[in-house]
Amino acid sequence: MTRSSYPTITQANMIYFIMSVLLLVSSIILIPILGPGTNLWINEYVYILIPALLMARINGWKLEDTYRYKRISSKNAVISILSGISAWFFISPVAKLIDILLNESVGIIKTNSFVNISISQGMLLLPGMVILAPICEETLFRGLIQKAYESHSSKYGFIYAGVLFGIFHIFNGVKDVLPATVLGLIFGYIAYKTGSIAGSMLAHAANNFCALVFGSLISSYIPSWFIFAGIISLIALVLLLRGLKPDAVQETPTDEPSGQKLTKPAAIFLILSLILVLSAGVLEILARAGIFG
Repeated sequence: MTRSSYPTITQANMIYFIMSVLLLVSSIILIPILGPGTNLWINEYVYILIPALLMARINGWKLEDTYRYKRISSKNAVISILSGISAWFFISPVAKLIDILLNESVGIIKTNSFVNISISQGMLLLPGMVILAPICEETLFRGLIQKAYESHSSKYGFIYAGVLFGIFHIFNGVKDVLPATVLGLIFGYIAYKTGSIAGSMLAHAANNFCALVFGSLISSYIPSWFIFAGIISLIALVLLLRGLKPDAVQETPTDEPSGQKLTKPAAIFLILSLILVLSAGVLEILARAGIFG
């Protein structure tokens, strides 16, 4: 593989595929043994963050330039946090509606008792979702993957990364694919506009915090007032994102030309990844339909 000064699409798709395989197999084995909280930390740190950092170390990439580990202005930071909050109030009813439709049209998926979260596992989930997941997932998706796809389209690279981010969340359930894709697009746009993944990390953290704090509000149904709140939040989100401005200090020219083609190895890794994640989705649908008893 030719060494590049920035991630290539082949490298990004390869890491995405390997990460997906390891995360899926490890979760199946470790969740019943260690619990969901411990498993989350292993997934985020070992299978998501380390491969991205290792790839940077091997290729001699500077995290500040390649993965956009840069500070942002206070204004952009506040906008990013408020965008993450607004996104949750807009997207969570959509996720719940998808879940309701799946339950009624296909069936309710049966879960095992080990998914009941203990106090200790809950204490691991809180910092894992609010701190660790935003750092690790943004480094991989908005750092490595988005940067790689920007070599294909500098303006729309965040869309490719956002879709891959959403598909990846099929491991959390089919209902999460569309909402996670929208979130991925929002986080990617923030990184694209500000030139830093600090903003996408803040938005990601704020969104996950809202899910933990307010998730019980729509645990069984969608209150009518929540729909109104979602509409207001969508309007607020659009206005907030329009207020993002590039930080001049972060404008770093890239020597990677836009318009690179999708190579055969890149396509193979992408196809393998899609087969893997879609298989997980099919298995969930079959489980909901009661095929497995």
